[in-house]
Amino acid sequence: MSMPANVVAPLLRGYGAQAVASAADLDRREFPLTYDASGHPDGLTAALKATEPGGHCHSAGIYFAGVTVPTGPMYMNAVTFTTGRPDITPHLPAVLALVAGGEVDPLPVFSDHLTFDSLPETLALLPEKPLVTHG
Repeated sequence: MSMPANVVAPLLRGYGAQAVASAADLDRREFPLTYDASGHPDGLTAALKATEPGGHCHSAGIYFAGVTVPTGPMYMNAVTFTTGRPDITPHLPAVLALVAGGEVDPLPVFSDHLTFDSLPETLALLPEKPLVTHG
């Protein structure tokens, strides 16, 4: 189950992020941090071009071919690019403190709330990002 766009956009805004529906909406450098989750080469290129000088772009996508990486402008603007699964371990204590202090509510990012007893049936439906609890 994927979360509808009318749910995702307000959720992202609540965390201080801005989402766009199309790579065409990212034609200027104004974001200190961009994140490509498009899964499309044009989305990655647009995210890189939208990263402001000195900024950082990360991609969750896996691209094997057909990607245009604007290395010249990236070099001249000191844009950093990473891809892959980041090591979040150094950030866990700070994030857990924010959650424990009530400053961040992680529950809205889950697509479904499942119980262990319901797993055999509900996992077959492939929920996008379930929260599984004991009862």
